[in-house]
Amino acid sequence: MKAEQLRLRQPVRVVMSEPGLVWVESLPKAGCARCASGKGCGGGIFARLFGSKIYRLPVRTQRSLPVGRIVYLTIPIERIHRAALAVYFFPLLTALIGALMGQFLPRFEGELGSIVLAALGFISALAFNRWRFSQSRWSEYYQPEIDTKIHGDAVCDWPSGSRSSNS
Repeated sequence: MKAEQLRLRQPVRVVMSEPGLVWVESLPKAGCARCASGKGCGGGIFARLFGSKIYRLPVRTQRSLPVGRIVYLTIPIERIHRAALAVYFFPLLTALIGALMGQFLPRFEGELGSIVLAALGFISALAFNRWRFSQSRWSEYYQPEIDTKIHGDAVCDWPSGSRSSNS
């Protein structure tokens, strides 16, 4: 299976719907026992990472979704890997290159040169990442998508815990 086909999925509830945009919020941990145990769609990973805090975010979609509907936010795993490389590996790599340059270039010879060029490389990489991810092309690339196939027409009255179906 290709990496682009593997997707990270998180169940969310629609809390507000506008033309072309829906606002969703994460479900409490207890929303799905299988996900909370880490054996389901990946929701257990989110639960362990973010605890019980409920996150609300806008997602662009052309679908008309009713408030209360449970859907999945999905994003390809490959995009998560690329973002992790850009955010974590690239700054460390530039810091290492800067430190090596500071160690071996005659003008910056010594420890101070290594420290200064490592910091400059690290800060430059952070600035580059900030610029890169602010570009609309990249912000679109990393946007999650909505998948309604799993939960169908399920509607949830969280946090009260009562569920109903629009079947």
